[in-house]
Amino acid sequence: MANFVDTISVSAHDKSKVEPEGWKSQISTGLGFFDHMLDQIQSHGLISLSCTTPGFLLDSSADSSSRTNSSSSSSSSSSSSSASTVDASTADASALSKQKMINRNENSNVQKQISNIIGNKLGTSLASLINTQTMCASSTFYCPLDESLVKCVLIPSESPELIFDVLTKEGGLGKFNRRKVGTWRVENVKGFFECLSKACNLSITFTLIRGSNSHHIIESSFKSYDLMHR
Repeated sequence: MANFVDTISVSAHDKSKVEPEGWKSQISTGLGFFDHMLDQIQSHGLISLSCTTPGFLLDSSADSSSRTNSSSSSSSSSSSSSASTVDASTADASALSKQKMINRNENSNVQKQISNIIGNKLGTSLASLINTQTMCASSTFYCPLDESLVKCVLIPSESPELIFDVLTKEGGLGKFNRRKVGTWRVENVKGFFECLSKACNLSITFTLIRGSNSHHIIESSFKSYDLMHR
């Protein structure tokens, strides 16, 4: 499987301070609902965020069963085992025909990798904006979305852990035990916050108070966490 660590760019900036020269806030992971959740960090956490992944993800090691991002792309793969990225506006047709384009909406392993990398890089960037020395021993935040309400408890820790007590016993979300919201798999919500938690030295506990709509449950979780950054 391709390694996308170096191709994913994540940085955060405190909106209350002067933006660095050349700063551009943008969010584009290729996973629509994930983009929507990251945008909540900007609006509810007052954090200016830049998070981008390459337009095309190419992996010459992808097997023949992998789906492609475009029906017009060739199914043949390159003999080279290294992953590469190609900008959609400058991609050469002959180059694309030699490599397998990965559909991040369908490939669960790629989704997981993208979510975890962004969680880790965002946590590292946010760590510089969080003064854990002046934080309370335990901080609790709530933020409802329609019928859903999730409680978020944050504790500064040298050995941070995540407790994500919002999933059903079957591992899904909400009344219908959904495994996806949009194209983003719900298990990646937990993975994202696990990586973020470790990177910024915060133990995070999410507890579902009420709610049946999986979209609302996830968004309430994000918003409850985001309030900490205000």
